[in-house]
This record gives sequence, C-alpha cells and structure tokens, in this order.
Amino acid sequence: MNGAEGATEVSARLLDEDARARRRALEPQGSFLVQAPAGSGKPTLLAARYLALLATVEHPEEIVALTFTRKAAGEMGQRVLDALAAAPAHAAGGEGDLPELAARVHDHARRRGWDEAELPLRLRIHTIDQLALGIVRRLPHRTAAGALLTPTEEAGSMYRAAARLLLEDLDAGGEAAWAVRTLLLHLDDPGRFLDLVERMLARREQWLPLVAAGADRGRLESAWRAFLEARSAAAGEPPGGREEAADWLARFGARAGPDLEARLARLRILARSLLTKDGRWYAPRSGGHALKALGIPPDTARRQDWRDAWERLRAAFVPEEETPPPPWLAEIPRLPDPGLGEEEWTLLLALLVALARAVGHLGTVFRRERRVDFAEITRLAHDALGEDEAPTDLQLALDYRIRHLLVDEFQDTSLTHYAFLARLVRGWIPDDGRSFFAVGDPMQSIYRFRQADVAVFLDVRRRGRLGDLPLESLVLHRNFRAAPALVDWVNRFARVFPPRDDPGRGAVCFVRAAAARPADPSAGVRVHAVAKEGEAARLAELLAGEEAASGRRAILLRTRRQAPAIVEALRARGVRPRLVDIVALAAVPAVEDLLALTEALLHPADRRAWFAVLRAPWCGLGNAALSALADGEAPPGIRLLTEAPPSAGLGEAEVALLAGVAPVLARGVGLLARHGLRRGVEATWVALGGPALLDAEPDLRAAERFLALLDEPGLVERWRLDPGE
Repeated sequence: MNGAEGATEVSARLLDEDARARRRALEPQGSFLVQAPAGSGKPTLLAARYLALLATVEHPEEIVALTFTRKAAGEMGQRVLDALAAAPAHAAGGEGDLPELAARVHDHARRRGWDEAELPLRLRIHTIDQLALGIVRRLPHRTAAGALLTPTEEAGSMYRAAARLLLEDLDAGGEAAWAVRTLLLHLDDPGRFLDLVERMLARREQWLPLVAAGADRGRLESAWRAFLEARSAAAGEPPGGREEAADWLARFGARAGPDLEARLARLRILARSLLTKDGRWYAPRSGGHALKALGIPPDTARRQDWRDAWERLRAAFVPEEETPPPPWLAEIPRLPDPGLGEEEWTLLLALLVALARAVGHLGTVFRRERRVDFAEITRLAHDALGEDEAPTDLQLALDYRIRHLLVDEFQDTSLTHYAFLARLVRGWIPDDGRSFFAVGDPMQSIYRFRQADVAVFLDVRRRGRLGDLPLESLVLHRNFRAAPALVDWVNRFARVFPPRDDPGRGAVCFVRAAAARPADPSAGVRVHAVAKEGEAARLAELLAGEEAASGRRAILLRTRRQAPAIVEALRARGVRPRLVDIVALAAVPAVEDLLALTEALLHPADRRAWFAVLRAPWCGLGNAALSALADGEAPPGIRLLTEAPPSAGLGEAEVALLAGVAPVLARGVGLLARHGLRRGVEATWVALGGPALLDAEPDLRAAERFLALLDEPGLVERWRLDPGE
C-alpha cells in the first residue's frame, strides 16, 4: 500500500469515528466530554445537543448552557433560535441535523403546552459567571452579603490594596509580621514584594487549597518529591542513543541506581550536554561551547576524545529536522533538588502565612469596595450550594432544578470553575435523567485566560468523571473549514506535540483531522522566501495578482506593527483591505466620540468631555466657538443643561447647532438615570444622528462593541467615582 492509499484509509477511519461520536453526543441520557478541534463544527454540535435535550424536558429552564464570554453565549442562543425559526412544522425522522431536531422541539412544545412565542425568553444560555452571580444573589444569607457585591474584570487595584495592607502587618507584630519581614529580607525590595503578592492574589485559586491545608512540612516535602519523581520518570530511558548516553555519563562518573537523586543527576548531565542556556539544541559545531558549559577545560590532553564523544551523543539524540527538544529534556534544568533545606523551609512557611493573611486582607478590600473579581463570585456560589454533608436545595437557588448542563470551551476551565461545576452535578448518577456535556479543544488552550488551566480538561478526561459523575470521552476528527491539502499539512505538525497527555505539565497530544470538504486543486501551502524589508511588497504583489483575483483573502499578522507597511503596499496596488482587530478600540474615531459622550453625560462638569462632544461630527463646533464657550465660568455641560444655549461670541449657524443638540443632551442625562448606562448613551447617540455619520461598517461594529461594554454590571457607579477608569 503506497502513502496516498494509506492516508486515504486513515482519513476514512477518522471520518467513521467522527460520525459515531456525533451520533453518540446527541443521546440525551449520556454525559460526555468532547474534544472538538478547530474547524470541527463545535457550535453546531452544541446547538444540536441543546435542541435534542429541549425536546425531552418538562420545562426549557431545566437546561443550562454555559460559556465563558457574553459574545459566545449570544452566538449559541442565536444559533438555537435560528434553527427553531427555520424548522419545518413537524419532525420527519431525519438524521439529527438542526432543522430536524428543531422540528422535534416544536412537536414537544405543543404536547407540553409551551407558549412558543415566549420560548426564546426561557432559554438559559449564560456565561458561567452569570450563573454563579445569580446563585450568589439568590442566597445572600449564605454568601456573606454576596448580593451587595458587584463583579469586575478590573480587580488589579484591589489586589494591590490587599498587598499594601499585608505590608502594614509589619507593625502589627506576631506571626504575620514575622512572615512579611522574612520575605522582605529575602527579596530586599518592597516594590517587588507588592508586585509578587498582587500577582499571587490574581492566581489565588491555584494555591488556596495548599494554604488551607496548613504548613505540614512532611506532607509538603512528600508532595514535592512525588512531583519530581513523576517528572524524572516521564523521561524514562533516553529515547535512542543508549550506548552513547551510557558512555557519556560514565565519563562524568554519574551515579548509578534507581533512586530519584541519581536519576536527576544523570538527566541534568544530558540536558547540559545537549541544550544551550535558552533551551535550544546545541548546533553541530558547538561542541566547544557545550564542553565548556560542562566544566571541561579547553587545555585538557583528551580534548579531542571528549569532542568525538559529544558529537556521537548529539548525533544519537538530536533529530535531523528542526524540531524543539522534547519536554522531558527541556524542563530538566529547571527542576530543583529534592527535599527542603532549613532556609527553604523557613521561606516556604513565611510564604504560606503571608498568603493566608493576604487573602484575608483581600476580603476586607472586597467588602469595602463592594466589588469582587469573578473568581470570588464563583467561590461564593460554590459555597452557597452547601457542603457535601449539608447541601442546599438547588430548587431554592434556581428557578428550576438543573437537569442538563452544557459547558463550552471546557479547556478554559479554571480550578475554581471545576469545583463549582462539580458541586452543581453533585449527586447525579448515570441514567437518572440528568446529564453533563462539555466540549472544548485542549490544543487551543494557549492562553491562561482568567487562570484557565488545560490540566483540568486533561485530568477530567483521564479520570473519566466530573466529581463523581462518570463521563464518556468523545473525539471529533471531521474538519469542515479547510481544504484537504491544508488539513494534511497541519496534520504533519503532530510530531511537534508530545506523544501523550501530561496534566501536570499541561502537555497535550495532537489529534489528527480528516477533511470534510472536497479536494481543491488550487488549495495548498506555499512558502515564499523573502527578506523582511520586502515582505509587504511581495505580499501585495501576490494578493493583487491574477492568481488571487477571485474569492476572499485574509492576512494574519504576527503583530499590529506589521500592518501599516502592508496596508500601504496593498493600497498602492489598488487593494483596500478591511482591518479587523488591528486598531485598538479606543483609537477608532467613532469610539472616541462615544467615550466622550458617555463621560459628558455622567459628569456634566467635565470640561474636556463636553468640549469633545461639541466638537464631534453631530455638532461640529470649531476652535473659535469652543474658545468662546470656554470663557464662561460654568463648564459647558452645566450651561447647556441648566440655561438656554449660549450665544456670546458664536455665529448664527453655531447658535443653531447648539440649539439642536442641547435638548438631546439634556434628555440624555435623564435617560441614564432611568434606563441605565448602555441604553441612555445609545439612545442619545442615535438621537444626535451618530450612526448616520459613520462612513464604514467597521466603524459601526466598533461602536456596537463599545456600547456592549457599557453593559458590565456596576460600571456606571464606578465611573461616577473615577471617570479616569
């Protein structure tokens, strides 16, 4: 069988596995963890699962779908609603696609007597933070006045305030003062101390269980030793070159034996022999540098023997292709020695005491500010649901008891999120009419968004359960997005990924994809070698050429700094690109005007904001008119809202402009008070003719994104206190 036939057979097998997984994922009685790589149709699968469940429940509210962003929640809800709107009147026994599933929902709704006009209002598709906040606010007596707290994404100032309170413990005496003093003497920099405490508080969910368990030296040393055992065992026998490795280690007199210290010593010698200080392979002609790093003097009589042995070692271990060192080797130089010395134990004990104290101070700051971060909201919601031995009734916390829980982007789950979700499904057992369904792709977990930890996904899959609820693991392989040539090219990157998952290190193995689209002879990957300074011109030449004359084209940039040269080169060839996420939102002129309008309506005495509003396109006053307005004692906002529009120093046209916008702005202040920040600002902007003054669709989308940000809970109260936030 040749290579092409083998690839075809593998692709057919993957497509068959994918079809079985998708059918299984729609079975309402099952609980699943689904790995859905990029392009595998994850949004459609989630919507299909939701519809399949909706056709089985007594009340739509029994299904809760959770995402991590409001945008994702809105998109999921819209996809479900679109399917319901487009569905035929009755189910016809299809293959489980969205229209057929939606038709089943309509049949079920009629049998249950649901008012289908109200059905969109009964779908519970939220962010995980919205659900947690709802639980906290329904049970304030169990969550330390949680109903009075407002969540915020911007908690850095509160972490800093808690760090400063910890620093003040120096004057309090006792154990806290000793811990702070010990750490300050070690760091020798109060500023760095504050920075580190602030950063640790932002990540407290990762270490709070350790602090809560207490300072048990034996337990901590055992855990540390077990971690090092696992890391060194992951290396196993060196993959290839065993004779060369044995000869090389013998030259150094490396200790033999199976104990941890001996294994670490041998692995460190290998790592120092093969890797530079920045973790890359030594080049073939870098033997002299490698020997020097190992402490072998350059004037030794056996220098050439050492060099020959090193070259044999490198040839045995280093692949010919440019692939990075394996994780087991790359992390060895960073591993410390087993066991804790007295100085290390003192520092660790001081750190545990100080962090516990810092968490207490953070709680004080939260109560004082009446604001909390989302990690705290999730923790409060977890506590509100009760301990295992004394659980609260979810019927009291929620409008309806949750019977089906769906979670999107599960690879972005944090430890706090995991504990919260596990508490939600506590007591669920297979085949009791309840189900948990999570979907995500650990291969895409490249950012630690909100302390996301891909190890949670990997560990849940390895154990096959969320808390005590068993989960079946499913993997999707079908790629609907890319042409077969591109899918095959991406599959070649499998060798860059580790051969197996490692939750402790966050290492994720590769999942091969199979193309669902038909072959396209024009599709593929082409490499154009060009100097950096000629990159923009060559790119413009390719995109403006005849071979790319049809179809949509996209350019992915490494950094925004590349954009100006490329845009200029494209425009020189008659191509007008549409920039997406290139210009910061605050730098879009339409958003600058909206921001000024928001600040002016919130702060009538803010001269800068009101001058910006009067200069914006909907009013368009020039510098001379603004200068005339600045001569008055009262700020222009106060004068416009409390007096007739001023006319001194203004022309007839300018007076007419002010007369037109003043009533709109005055009403805008009242709209904020009655309808909230988002609706008040948007209504005023529309009344001023703001949308009609925008030239391009991207400007309108940027304005809509800004207005959506104004929906953040508690933003108006904080903005009134701190207009610079």
